[in-house]
Amino acid sequence: MKVELFQSRQPCELVSFLDADFYGAGTGILPPEVRIGHVFLPGCERGDILDIEAMFQVTNDLGYNVEFTSKLVLTQSATGISGQPITNPRYGLGENVTPAMHHMVRNMTDRVLIEKSGDYYVAAIGYAGSDGEGPNDKIKLDRGGHMSVLRFRE
Repeated sequence: MKVELFQSRQPCELVSFLDADFYGAGTGILPPEVRIGHVFLPGCERGDILDIEAMFQVTNDLGYNVEFTSKLVLTQSATGISGQPITNPRYGLGENVTPAMHHMVRNMTDRVLIEKSGDYYVAAIGYAGSDGEGPNDKIKLDRGGHMSVLRFRE
């Protein structure tokens, strides 16, 4: 068995802030998703197994709760946000970052089987939202996160 390690560039974060977009129960509005990090995996072959680990931290300097939601997708796009969902649930993992918490670390680990040979990215997608949003409010995506992928091949 061949095992290869792929890691994100440093800093891993592709953006520094996430808009704390307004949304709330019953509005039917979801905040826009943003690609927050990725790892490039050239030359994947059908049957490869990818073990994925990702860690990001956000800081809420606002005076109200802000939800931070993130997920992992497998994609052939270098910049897009859509792809094969890896994270379960497929819409992502969300949690409120309260003013008392101030910081929140999000760890994501998962495994995926490559079904079609090609070059891929494992992309971390995220958004922030709240029903207490003011104009131009943002939460910080702190530097220091990482993403790594172990690729196993027979």
